[in-house]
This record gives sequence, structure tokens and C-alpha cells, in this order.
Amino acid sequence: MNKPAAKHASVGNCEECHKLFEYVLVHNGVQNSSYTYCGGCGKTAILDISDARFPVELVKQSAYRAIAPGIEQHLNLCECGGKFMAGTWPRCPHCREPLSPIKAAAYIERHAPSKAANWRWQGNWTGNYCIVIEGSEIRNNFK
Repeated sequence: MNKPAAKHASVGNCEECHKLFEYVLVHNGVQNSSYTYCGGCGKTAILDISDARFPVELVKQSAYRAIAPGIEQHLNLCECGGKFMAGTWPRCPHCREPLSPIKAAAYIERHAPSKAANWRWQGNWTGNYCIVIEGSEIRNNFK
């Protein structure tokens, strides 16, 4: 079953070209998923842990966070021709530069997904939260 990434989008800005973009945060623990980004365009691939094609031997290292190396070979290429790989970052939809997880804290914390006053952004693109930029997402992109 596909679950929606979020109910509403927030607005971020690229630290390179300074253009605005909409984004949503996805908590992969809540979604029972793992994720990765396309190395070419930055599209987010969300992979359900319960999908039978998810490599069983890599579930423990990938559950509720960015994929572990080795899952790449089980994923299709992105429609842009790029690869979904471990260690990739989301990209600005305008200039395609990678987005800094440290600089993203300014807009992510301003639009904090939690009502808790002490919630802080994880500061990386490998933890529980991933970001979907301008709705650019694919679900269960397994071969």
C-alpha cells in the first residue's frame, strides 16, 4: 500500500541559486520505509521495507533511514537516466545543485513537522527524515 508523503508542502530555498521550492519531509519510521536520492536530478525514491523485493539481508542496515550500499543494484534507473545510490543528496529543482542538510535546517526547523518546541532537524540526509522536493518522488523503484 502506498502512503502519502505528507499532507502539505513547506517552502525552502536553494543556497546556490536562491530560488524557492516546495518540499515535504517524510519520516521513514512512520512510513516503514527507507529512501535514497537520484544522483542526477535528486528525485526521492521511497522504498517500503515490507515490499517483497527489498533485499532481506539489507533491511537491518536500511530500515527507517537512507539505503545501505548494495541496494542500488536492485533499483531501476531514474527517468532522468541517473542512479539511485547510497550517499546521494536531494537537489535544487532549478539549478540541480545538491542541497546542504546543515543549511536546510533554517527552513526545515521554521516549518517543523512536530509540535514539540524542542524538535530539531537531524542535520543530514541519512537519518529518519528524507525530503521530497516539488513532489519529485517515486515509490518502490525495484527491478
